Amino acid sequence: MPDQPDTRPGTDAEVLPPRTTPTWEMELLLSGATVFALLQAYGWVAPRGVDVVQLAGLRLEPLLSPLLLYLQAGMLALAGGFLLHLILRGYWIALVGLRSVDPVGSLRESSAFGPWTRERIAAAWDALPERIAALDDRATVVFGLALGLARLMAQLFLYASLIVALSMVVEGVSAGRVPALAAAGVLVMLFMLPFAASAALDNRAGRLGRPTPRVVRGVLDVYDRLGVTPQHNLSLQFFIHRLAAGRGRARGVVGMFMLVLVLTLAANALPPILRGELGDRLRAGFPRLSIGDHATLRGVHYDDTASGVASRRLPSIPSARVEGDWLPLFIPWVDVWHADSFDACVAPHGTAWRQAAGSARAVLDCMAAQQPITLDGQPLSVAWHLADDPRRDRRGFLVMIDLRGLAAGPHELVVAQSAAARDPDEPEMAWRIPFWH
Repeated sequence: MPDQPDTRPGTDAEVLPPRTTPTWEMELLLSGATVFALLQAYGWVAPRGVDVVQLAGLRLEPLLSPLLLYLQAGMLALAGGFLLHLILRGYWIALVGLRSVDPVGSLRESSAFGPWTRERIAAAWDALPERIAALDDRATVVFGLALGLARLMAQLFLYASLIVALSMVVEGVSAGRVPALAAAGVLVMLFMLPFAASAALDNRAGRLGRPTPRVVRGVLDVYDRLGVTPQHNLSLQFFIHRLAAGRGRARGVVGMFMLVLVLTLAANALPPILRGELGDRLRAGFPRLSIGDHATLRGVHYDDTASGVASRRLPSIPSARVEGDWLPLFIPWVDVWHADSFDACVAPHGTAWRQAAGSARAVLDCMAAQQPITLDGQPLSVAWHLADDPRRDRRGFLVMIDLRGLAAGPHELVVAQSAAARDPDEPEMAWRIPFWH
């Protein structure tokens, strides 16, 4: 039998080099589990986060959208970082395994290759220990980078949430005179400017070889207690330091990683943009699906074809093909569209309107007057009811339309938009829902 290579520690065939990061096995375990868990979690969080932002109303949408962006970016950065770490560790394991299988580098003497090829193989083999050590270090740095980015996004999410909450309090205390969006902008500047200015002055003092001024130290101490100074995220700071001192290849890898992250975020944002119908060019020339177009059937108005966030905000019927004597029309509650008019309808009846049948009916009739409904051009006098739609997690108003005596064939239901819901770019301010009976 041929002699077996000596694989004892300290020999050339040692399975793991002495400089190997001692936590490499734990890194692999955490990376593998985290990548799969985060990708599953992202698929659950992303659409529901968009739903929350959309259902919060147009007034709060600019405030909540950054929170969703920080949450999604943090999850993608962590998943992407761990995935890159797995790739680097996989390559590292392959090189370590190669040295274990062929400790003496027999390829350099193979007669199957020419002299020039054997020279290159020998040079690559001699450099293998350095490549293995460099890959080991690089994988660990990427692992720390992923955790550092996740921590950074978590901090941004936390402080942005606090700023949003405080801005809403400011708007409430000021009785609407200071909009929440404007208050949030001022709070962001008040939070960031002292830290940015103090950090710049501290860095300047370091470059000049002078001590940090006492006032600057005091400001930085406050931010240190808040956990936003560099020493609270050493892995990210170490990576930035390595990147600044690194070669073009390292910067290129980071650039590609960031490009993939941006493209992934864009890919998730593009479908809603396209569904929002921002122009013929984005839809390759397909005609605009106008809400006021008599020739248009929009799938968002039919429960059996509706999907996406937009469909949860629009009136709907079960299907474009209607059977039976009654047609249920569901008009979802959208706070920014209905809250003011609903408060105005409730005001004459006081707080106990729900307990009085007459008052409840008067409130709902008042709401019905805000959005008239017509069938084939004829106004309908139908009762509205408060209702929910558990299948699509909606609350709103249910209207049962009597179809007895209606001729077979095509018909058109028209629901007027409330004043707050109207889009100035639409030619007609009504939701048209064609159906066949």
